[in-house]
Amino acid sequence: MEFSADKQPLYPIAASFVFPLTITMLQTVISNKYILAGWIDDGHVFYYTWKGFVPPHEMKILLDEVLIHLQTGNSSLMLQDLRTAQAVGTEVQEWLINDWVPRAVAIGLRKVALLTPQSLFGQLAVNQVRNKVIINGIELDNQFFDDEVKAIQWLRDGSKA
Repeated sequence: MEFSADKQPLYPIAASFVFPLTITMLQTVISNKYILAGWIDDGHVFYYTWKGFVPPHEMKILLDEVLIHLQTGNSSLMLQDLRTAQAVGTEVQEWLINDWVPRAVAIGLRKVALLTPQSLFGQLAVNQVRNKVIINGIELDNQFFDDEVKAIQWLRDGSKA
């Protein structure tokens, strides 16, 4: 996926939301009161972040939309900015483990850098999903980071977590 140099980053954001990414170029494909998502690193990496609490039904719809963009962009790399992530209920966790992650891998997702949630409850929820994905033997290379620049570098590298 290529973007011309004349395209400007598009990220209409709610007034209370602070754009967390220090990488300034984001080709926005989804932006609403719950999520900001798009392509970074010249269209090689799909990025998303949550803007606060997301109702379970909305989270599923938005994550399905993320999959559509991953598939049409033919990308195997994702940066999940989970720093503002909150607790996620068991129902959504099970859906992620048994439905969403297997579909993401089936369309070609291979490597995910996760920016560590600041909330303890967010950390617990993300770790539960991550651990169950590993236990289920799903081939998805992933690693936690506190810095998005290091996360993107890891995604670019051919190295394993």
